[in-house]
Amino acid sequence: MGFEITLSLKNKKIDTTIIEKAYQNNCENYYTTYEIEGRRRTIHKNKYLMTFIFPENQIFLIKFLNSIKKKVKVETISDDSGIFRILYPIRGKLVESDKPIINALK
Repeated sequence: MGFEITLSLKNKKIDTTIIEKAYQNNCENYYTTYEIEGRRRTIHKNKYLMTFIFPENQIFLIKFLNSIKKKVKVETISDDSGIFRILYPIRGKLVESDKPIINALK
């Protein structure tokens, strides 16, 4: 596989420019999804997530991140070369059982 990066957007308006930049940097595939949280008919969190898959060469991922770093929020970066490893997790999503991961990333 290679590297997988998940980005969080507040709106879909910059969607096409990010996809174009990803394919310019040899993106293999991408998919989108929504993450919605709410309670009692009130939506508290509504995120548009885009996940891009890049080849194993790190240069393509670095070039892509440098081209979009001011437009979006990076949720996670992971390596899926046989064994799935999270390289950059979002801090708010880790739970108590993930303490060894947090300590290893410091």
